[in-house]
Amino acid sequence: MRRTYSIIALTASLLLLAGCSPSQPEETVREERKKVMSTLEVSDQHRQATLTTSGFVEGKKESNLSFGTSGTITALYVDKGTRVSQGQLLAEVEGGDLYARAQESASNIVDYALENRAQRPTGESIENIERQRLRLAEAERDLEQAKADLERMEILFENGAISKKDWEDQQARYTRAESALEREQITLDGMLKGDPSLLSSTESSVLNSINTLAQAQRNVSSAQIRAPFTGIVADVTRKVGEQASPGNTIIHLVDLSDVKVMLQVDRDLVAYYRTGQQVDVLGERGYQSKGTISFVSPVVDERSGKFAVEVTVSNGDGHWRSGMVARVTVPYNSAGYWLPLSAVGMNTAGHYVIAIEEGQTVRRSVSTGLVVEDRIEVLSGVDNADWIITAGIAFLTEGEEVEPRFVEP
Repeated sequence: MRRTYSIIALTASLLLLAGCSPSQPEETVREERKKVMSTLEVSDQHRQATLTTSGFVEGKKESNLSFGTSGTITALYVDKGTRVSQGQLLAEVEGGDLYARAQESASNIVDYALENRAQRPTGESIENIERQRLRLAEAERDLEQAKADLERMEILFENGAISKKDWEDQQARYTRAESALEREQITLDGMLKGDPSLLSSTESSVLNSINTLAQAQRNVSSAQIRAPFTGIVADVTRKVGEQASPGNTIIHLVDLSDVKVMLQVDRDLVAYYRTGQQVDVLGERGYQSKGTISFVSPVVDERSGKFAVEVTVSNGDGHWRSGMVARVTVPYNSAGYWLPLSAVGMNTAGHYVIAIEEGQTVRRSVSTGLVVEDRIEVLSGVDNADWIITAGIAFLTEGEEVEPRFVEP
């Protein structure tokens, strides 16, 4: 019995030792897995005839409106979304109605002063002066008629058709018409002339009245907000009864009849953007409009290192709103393929791509052109139907066995 237990224990020990012995190397029991790499197949889809730059939409005009004086807001005549016309009264602070009445009074004073200037130097009223001007005009017509009759009768007298007395009578009528015109002119001149000191006093009164009106207009302007252009109220930041201070925005007004797409264009691309050029403007969910390049900055922005470009887009249907993102495309004739930036690497020898040939990686030198957003133009080194790895190429070496996982072009 004891011997039987010994045999069983020995057998168990041998089985235990066998279970704890080292396993065979993994590579001898299964083949090492290949790397799976994101890959694209080069095709004509990777050629393009346009350049695309993204930018933000802004209103044609935008303005933050504020009062020019401090005070309590007494009236707000608009709300968010209200459409307003240029010059329309939008808001007032306390005292605005008093300023308006002062402006009206000052305007009446100016009118009175101007009328007074016209009649005070000689005591003549405007009505008398106008009547004298009419008499002068009538004398001018009489003289013109007398001259025409004199010329006609001179021909008749020379041909013996009228007597000498008739000829002399017409000469006398012409002379009387000349004298009458001269008298009427002298009378009018006398009515318009006045005492220099009296005239100076009148001019001073007019000037003071005009200055009073100008001050009243400034007071009205500072106590009121009027629309500087036709547009839509985008925001109202205060309520009636709240305090307003100079420079604090009360109303945000926008004009979205046309919009501008504001672009920042790289130095290498700005030559393809020309003022007056028609372009395609693409919005969210495939919305498309036509636009016109209205401005190309002649100088580079020091902060971004790019050139500012503005594209004006008609917005009659109201689709475009301030703050939207839009993509602007311009024509461009490219001789190469456009690949993701991540598909092109760079070393001391220059740019390169990693292609897959017969399941293995192959490094190829390439020449490149423009870079637009996340795409780079490859001018040589790749052809149609090539398999090009698009990610992780810095971690690959020549001749590695890989498995492609194809991605969209």
